[in-house]
Amino acid sequence: MDQFDGLLTRGVPDAYRIWRAAQEYLRRGDTESAVKCQNLNYLLHNSSIPNSVKFGEGVRFGYGGIGIVIHRDCEIRKGAMIGANVTLGGRSGGKIRLSTEGKRVGAPLIGDYAYLATGCKILGGIEIGSLSIVGANAVVTRDVPPLTIVAGAPAQKLGTITAQNCLRYKSMFIALRDVPNDKYVALIDNYRTAENTTI
Repeated sequence: MDQFDGLLTRGVPDAYRIWRAAQEYLRRGDTESAVKCQNLNYLLHNSSIPNSVKFGEGVRFGYGGIGIVIHRDCEIRKGAMIGANVTLGGRSGGKIRLSTEGKRVGAPLIGDYAYLATGCKILGGIEIGSLSIVGANAVVTRDVPPLTIVAGAPAQKLGTITAQNCLRYKSMFIALRDVPNDKYVALIDNYRTAENTTI
């Protein structure tokens, strides 16, 4: 323990922080250090988080990122919360989507502020809509619209988040907990309006 005291006193960096360090190394052209960061996530958190995964700002991992498996083509937008032991993977014969670069991929897209509870599995090129909640141990193989709550294996819709009931779910959206209630309700309304204009 004496050998590791300095490291352990400072605390173990979470998986997102390690991924961000890898991105900085890649930006500088230091792929060797970036690969070391990827391996560090595997070592510290028992997680497979490739450097090619695209994360938005403020993504959070339950318990720092324990046991997470993420497909190399996955995209996770700002403020999303990924619970422990979550799998975001491909699926043989599953849905294909277009990535932000226009590439056909069979890996999930996770929307802004989405909450993925412990142990859930999101499989194939599906989209989990912004401000949606996926229940613990759910198995999701179909798109989930924004502001939707799903659970079960296979996942089924349990409800919809609206401006009228959204405060009940605010604590789930960790990145939004400190936002004043009136601004949070307005944000929900904005996402609801955006969803309705795209249908």
